[in-house]
Amino acid sequence: MYERPVVNKDPTQSVLKLLLGNINSLGPNSTGHLLDHTKMEHYDGFSGLETHVVQDKLLDTRRRFETNSYRMSINPAEPTSRHGSHGGEIVATKAHISSSRAYQDIIDRISSVTGAPARFSAMYIRLQKIAIVLVATYFWFSSGLSDENHNIILQLQLLEVLI
Repeated sequence: MYERPVVNKDPTQSVLKLLLGNINSLGPNSTGHLLDHTKMEHYDGFSGLETHVVQDKLLDTRRRFETNSYRMSINPAEPTSRHGSHGGEIVATKAHISSSRAYQDIIDRISSVTGAPARFSAMYIRLQKIAIVLVATYFWFSSGLSDENHNIILQLQLLEVLI
């Protein structure tokens, strides 16, 4: 049975509303939806997996979202042997939210320690009395606790330690 969400009627209590999902490709349809202010008016940001945005398209993607009043952290998809890609993660907040992407030197350090590219994106979000870290990561679902997935868990543990 469908239950209506509880609506916060107290204007002194802020709520951070995020759209979370498996994008499956940050192509024209999903990008158009995420940049449509009428469709996203009730959200303060979004987090998505499987963007399939490869390294050479990151700057263009970042510019497009930042031009449309988003702050974002986007991680490149990993090329696969079949001319495709795996993963790619994005976390974004609207510009009026006090947020910033995880520091690149921390991400670089994590990659250096684990010997693999970072498989997550992360944003620091400062709320009234606390700060949170919103992380998007995509695991290799079909391989269980494989070396790749174990390495992603290690990367997230290092992020926790280094921030």
